[in-house]
Amino acid sequence: MKAIIPAAGIGKRLQPLTFFLPKPLFYVGSKRIIDYVLFSLSDVDIDEYIIIVGYKKEILMDYLLKNYPEKRFTFVDQEKQSGLGDAVFKGLLRIKDFDVPLVILLSDTIINLNVKKFLKTVNSKLALMDVDDPKRFGVAKIEGKFITDVVEKPENFVSNKAIVGFYHFKSSKKLFESLNYLYEKDIRTKGEIQLTDAIKKLIDDGEKIEFGDVKKWIDCGDFKTLLVANNLLLKMEKKKNFIDETAALEKSNVIKNSSIFKNVKISNCKIKNSIIGNNVILKDCNLKDSIIGDNSNIENFKGSIICGENTIIKK
Repeated sequence: MKAIIPAAGIGKRLQPLTFFLPKPLFYVGSKRIIDYVLFSLSDVDIDEYIIIVGYKKEILMDYLLKNYPEKRFTFVDQEKQSGLGDAVFKGLLRIKDFDVPLVILLSDTIINLNVKKFLKTVNSKLALMDVDDPKRFGVAKIEGKFITDVVEKPENFVSNKAIVGFYHFKSSKKLFESLNYLYEKDIRTKGEIQLTDAIKKLIDDGEKIEFGDVKKWIDCGDFKTLLVANNLLLKMEKKKNFIDETAALEKSNVIKNSSIFKNVKISNCKIKNSIIGNNVILKDCNLKDSIIGDNSNIENFKGSIICGENTIIKK
């Protein structure tokens, strides 16, 4: 089985953090986002991980090669972000055997899913979750255990079943042909090649696609959702906080829902619902709902702050 993981995006909603790091390498919970994505496949026999790269690709590639030497990675450039379908198509172009089972995972979402159980099906299968605002997502209409139609970010109500970033296709060849059809006919939604449109073509051609319900889907697309994701992951891991063993806390009270990473030094601070990167120095601070990038030095600050790497604030 092959895995395609699109990870080329700039992450504009997460600037200034993405000035320094690609989004999949952000810390959340007790790991980086990409670590959770790869961990979700740890019980599945994946013989090749095809990572679609673009923005700050060297940093992501270096991290994966150094930290996962046992995995076979193939890196594919998507220089211009032209839709999820375009990213997947570029990945499929690199697969020599065009008739293999395939999983596709988004690199900025974390799904609480028993993947091994999810993949036990004779048909292709998508992960769905009930949402309150379906206009923001690709959505699916269902009948019984099958998906009957999909629509990308519908203006009018179609369904509240959102497609949440985990896809399983029994035949990569059929998906390739469906995406290729979109290019041949120049079928685009909002100017982009959409995976949703390729799935719709598969269904229209008679492909049986099942669905599985997901109860927890963690989006890491902006500051608010990143902090919500941190809170949810700590709860899932049954932790009030994550504090790396190399962190030094002096006269400090770290309140719940915070993650503190390597070689952090904290003195006389209160921290709530925050993510503190590596090698950060905090002194006399009262922080809440904050994200601090690596190698930052902050003193005498009270409130919420989002700052990238190497930030210095001293009052």
